Parts: sequence; C-alpha cells; structure tokens
Amino acid sequence: MGIQAFAYVNFDWIGRVFLKFNKNLGGQLQAANLRLHPEVYASLVGMFTFLGGVVALLIGIVGALLVSPLALLVLIVPLAIFGISYIYPSFRAHNRAFNLESEVPYAAAYVSVMSTGGISPYKAIQRLRNVKLLPSLSQAAQLMAVDVEAIGMDPVSSMEKMARSLPSPDFKDLLLGYASTLSIGGDVVHYLQRKAYTIFENRARSMKSIGERISVVMESYAVVVILLALGLYILFIISKILPVGAGGFTVGNFVIFAYFLLPGLTAVFLFMLDMYEPRYPTSDWRAYKILAITLPAGIVFALLSAGPYYFNIPSPLYGTMQQLGGLMNIPYGAQSAVAIAISFIIMFLPPAVVHIRVTREGGEMGTQLVSFLRDMVETRKTGIAPERCIQLLSKRDYGRFTPRLEKIASKLSWGVSFDSILSDELKATRNWFVAINLFLLIDSIDVGGGTPETLEALASFGEQILILEKEKASTLRPLLLIPYIGGVTTLLTATVFLSFVQGLSQMSNFSFSFNQFALIFLPPVVINSILAGLVAGKASGEKISAGFLHSTILAVVVIISISISPLFIKSFAPLG
Repeated sequence: MGIQAFAYVNFDWIGRVFLKFNKNLGGQLQAANLRLHPEVYASLVGMFTFLGGVVALLIGIVGALLVSPLALLVLIVPLAIFGISYIYPSFRAHNRAFNLESEVPYAAAYVSVMSTGGISPYKAIQRLRNVKLLPSLSQAAQLMAVDVEAIGMDPVSSMEKMARSLPSPDFKDLLLGYASTLSIGGDVVHYLQRKAYTIFENRARSMKSIGERISVVMESYAVVVILLALGLYILFIISKILPVGAGGFTVGNFVIFAYFLLPGLTAVFLFMLDMYEPRYPTSDWRAYKILAITLPAGIVFALLSAGPYYFNIPSPLYGTMQQLGGLMNIPYGAQSAVAIAISFIIMFLPPAVVHIRVTREGGEMGTQLVSFLRDMVETRKTGIAPERCIQLLSKRDYGRFTPRLEKIASKLSWGVSFDSILSDELKATRNWFVAINLFLLIDSIDVGGGTPETLEALASFGEQILILEKEKASTLRPLLLIPYIGGVTTLLTATVFLSFVQGLSQMSNFSFSFNQFALIFLPPVVINSILAGLVAGKASGEKISAGFLHSTILAVVVIISISISPLFIKSFAPLG
C-alpha cells in the first residue's frame, strides 16, 4: 500500500475537515499541476498534521518537565503544517503562472515564426516537448500530447483544454484565439504574428509594474531591516550605559536578534524579491560553483582570525590580525570585525569576478546576435540560401558572437545537419537569451526553410526581446542604492554612537569596557551591513550572484569605516 492510499484509508476524517476550509482545492491542484485528487491531498495533509501533532506533544511535555514551560510552544507545529499545506497549492500555482508569464512571449514568438513556415501551432508546441529552454511549456506540450495520442482528442480541442487549465492569461488568449480564428476561416498566420507582438507589449508594460512591486519590497526592507537594526543597536548601547540595564535587552537577546533574526529577515526579503522579479527558465551556475570553493575558505579564515578573540584557541592568524590592527590604529575590540569583513571578501570576490565576466559576455553576445539576425534578413532577401547566408555573414565581425557563428558556418560547410548543430550549440550556450534566439533561428531554418518572412519575424522578435531586457535592467538598476545607503548608514551611525558613548564614559568616569563591548557589538553590525549587498544585487540584477560584488564593496567600506573610527572618537567625544 502506497503512502497516498494509506493516508486516504486512515486519515480521510481529517481530510474532510481540510476540504471544508478549502472548497476550491481541486482547481488549485490543477493550476499547480499537482496530479492528486482533492480528497487524497486532504488526507495526506491530515496524516502529516496528526503525526506532527503527536511528535510535538511528546517533545513539548518532555521539554516542559525537564527544561522550561516555553517548550510547549512546539505545539504550534501541527497548526503550521496545516497552514502551510493550505497555501501550498496556491503558492505553487502562482509560481507556475509566474514562470509561464516569463516563457510565454518567447513561445508566442516561436509559434508565430513556425506558422510563417507552414507549421501549425499544435505541431510547433509539440516541438517544444523536449526543449529545456521552456520547461513549463514543455510540460504543457507533453500533457497535450497525452490528450491527442492516448485519449484521441483532436489537436484544437486539446489546445482549448490546455488553455483553460494554464494559469497564464496571455497564452490562454493565444490558444483560444487561434482555435476561434481557425474555426471561422481567418488568417491564422496574421493572427499569431499580431498576438505575439501584443504579448511582447504586455510583457513590457508588466515590467514597469514588476519594478513598482520590487520598489515596495525594497522600501519595506529599508524600514523593517535597516531602521529596526539601527534602533535596536542604539538601544543595546544605551542598555550598557544605564546602571540597571534596559529591561530584558540582554547580551543573549542581542545575539539572537543580531545573528539570527536580522539575517533571517534578509533571507525573507531575498525570497520575496525572487517571487516578484522576472526570471529565466535556466541559470548559469558558474559563479555559485566558485562560491562553493571560496565559502569554506572564508569560513576557515574567519574562525582562525576572529575566533581567538572569543575562544582560547591557538591560531597563526591571531598575531597577524593584531599587527594589522596596530597598523590601522584601531581598538582591540574592532579587530575581530575587520577579520570578519576580510573573510567576506575572500568568500565573495572570486565569484563576483566570475559573475561580472559571465554577465558581460552574455550581454555583448546577445546584442551582437540580434544584429546578426537583422543582417541575416537583409541577406536572405537577395535570394541566397540560408546556409550560404550564414557562411557569408560569418566573415563579418560580431564581437563575442563571432566565434560561435564561425563554428556554425564550418559545420554547415561539412554537411552537418541542423539538428546536430542545434544540439551542440544549446549544450555550449549557457546564456538563456542567446540560447533561445539560436534555437528560434536554427529551428526556423530547419523546419520552415528560412524564408525571408520567417527570418523577418524572428529578427523583429529578437529586437523586441532585447528592448525588453534593456527596459527591465533600467527599471531595476536604481533599486540597488537602497541597501547601499541603509548598510552604510547603519554602520556609520552605530560606530559614531559607540564612539560617543566611549567618550562620555571617559568624561563621566562610569564603567564601560569598549573592547569587550565592541567584540560583541561590531561583528553582527558588519555581517548585516555586508549581507545588504546581496539584497542590492538581487534587486538590480535579479540574481543573488549579482550581489557578490556589492557585498565585496560593502566589506571594503566596512574596513575603511572601522579604520577611521579613531577619528570619530575624537570628533564626537563630548566636550569637557
């Protein structure tokens, strides 16, 4: 008996309660592409909720008897399981719809280009079944094939059925409009071309709304994370001045807040940005592979350089950091913060260099590829065969795209088939924009014969895509200033206020150990200021890897700020 059958047999009584709370579960599961009956899914939710409740009850009772009554808080686990299971289908459906919205303009361009070559939309969509560049539409094409080949449904009806189940209004209108145009005997090719242009225009308008939503997220980040951190940092400093402290704001609470809560909130905002930002179906992981190497190196450096300030462990880097602190003329308590900042530079600088190189390479290659497509159209209009056009244009200079074009031309001269060329190029191309345009070009020539009309449509859509990318970049780029301003402001304000308190303690003769306090206070300030660079990169470059450079820059700013902190002590010390 499988787990689904076991849950349905034994926990359907909880499932029925779940269905009363979510009466639209069937539609949500279909939109999320979860192939489960609503009652089976509800029974699975009931089983996991029941088992989670039993385990949480046992842990809560034992913890309350042996540790603290606060251990009973673990009883919220079954409620959390129930709530997460309730929103999961809707969340997955939203995520699927968002992915589809990113793929639909290119799928519409592909269907339109194929239609100019005499290929029906159903056959064009079926050619996407094994294309990894458009995974969501590839999955939809496979489901359409099941309806046609296994059930016997006609292609137009299967497209109408799929259109009603896909959570993408644009693609739904494309398929339903095609079926309607075909039934009344209209010009299908003209309809598909105009609809594809309309989808691109809608996508361009949606980019502006996406930028507005991301702006709201970044403003919320500035308020929730940056201002909250600044306020509580100052509160913690004041708590050390007062003879009786500041309520329950102890060192332990500060550690929980600074080392766990603030980084957790940063991770939450990174997740929110990922939900709202446009994304590509494929990613280039080269920068993250370098991070997998530098991350352990940075952690080891942090342990060996900053660890001896807190634990009695021998380290060859401890003396080096003290010598560096003497050269920088910074207090003993600030040296561990400098060590942590250097460890972040070790972590993020190499992958940042790789990300810059990859991004620059992909951007230049994409621009030159669009220029090649336009030249290809004009050359093809003279009556030269598409293969010969590629060979002639390979002698021109298209920057970073030239080596790829020369390889394609060489393979064509050797008699290599277009399928083999396409397969090789998609394996070698890591930039999605370049890969999707090469796919459209080679497939349109292979299937549609590369007519001037087909290539004209392809070049126009390539230019539309390029314009779309530039508008998106210009919309998102200004948002990187918010984490920069917030991180630098938090660090400088905390440092100035700490310097002021030190001067006040010297003037008033009350006990205040600057070194001991700085060892606790400065490292989390440095960590959260540098992590703001990841948010800046995610907001402006859509990828966390784009934040490696900003985190590296902020780490350098941190070191500079700490190195000039003795000037703050003198400048902001109270008179007298």
